[in-house]
Amino acid sequence: MPPFTYSTLAQSPFNYSTLAQSTFTYLSLARSTFIYSTLAQSPLTYSTLAQSTFTYSTMTQSPFTYSTLAQSPLTYSSLAQSPFTLPTLAQSTFTYSTMAQSPFTYSTMAQSPFTYSTLAQYPFTFSTLAQSPFTYSTLAQSTFTDSTLAQSTFPYSTLAQFLFTYSTLAQSPLTYSTLAQSPFSYSTLAQSPFTDSTLTQSLFTYLTLAQSQFTYSTLAQSPFPSSNLAQSPFTNLTLAQSLFTYSTLAQSPLTYWTLAQSPFTYSTLAKSPSLTRRWLNPRSRT
Repeated sequence: MPPFTYSTLAQSPFNYSTLAQSTFTYLSLARSTFIYSTLAQSPLTYSTLAQSTFTYSTMTQSPFTYSTLAQSPLTYSSLAQSPFTLPTLAQSTFTYSTMAQSPFTYSTMAQSPFTYSTLAQYPFTFSTLAQSPFTYSTLAQSTFTDSTLAQSTFPYSTLAQFLFTYSTLAQSPLTYSTLAQSPFSYSTLAQSPFTDSTLTQSLFTYLTLAQSQFTYSTLAQSPFPSSNLAQSPFTNLTLAQSLFTYSTLAQSPLTYWTLAQSPFTYSTLAKSPSLTRRWLNPRSRT
């Protein structure tokens, strides 16, 4: 090699484009005093570097900052198809928030080694993902756990309008009690694959259901047996004030004797179309 230093070449009429077409390899330039910041300010475009032996991994170890790359013609899509691996980007100063505002689409990230769990630990907010092509069905199949979603800004009402099925939620760590405190209305749950029998086995207490939009008439048509209701905090008085009609109660395992010991007064029962005089007569119970 001549004593002709690269820094001397940089200040000469020997332009960078000429160097690019020469036997002067980029790798040689990388090992020289030809600093990357100088290259950054030159006509030697980043796209040219991308097609060269100037590997991105070499750039990673250099003063060639990712923020500089972000402002360059070196598009993020080009980076995605390059040896510049996404996990390398993850460990760099290339912040996810910067990527979020870039042409680096979320769909591209979805097909990359950029795992969802990695995204979960970064400034990549769930609300940002919600506005992206990153579908909820993709999230459902990922390491992005439902419990993580529960702690996020992803409202349940938004999840309800997506491919995130209720049956998937039923099998997840997203507890029913959490759903009870959310905008996920009970009436919506009633129309979903979230069966009443599943609710029976859950943390969804009957008392909570009593204060909800889950109408008693819906419960009457469900696998929620009346005997279960009898053993629950669902008081007879509450049932009396509800849409649970007396005729429905008359056909249920909720015995009249149980009703007799409740705040369900006989005068109220007497107004019922289904309770016979025999059952209203205390002597006929013996």
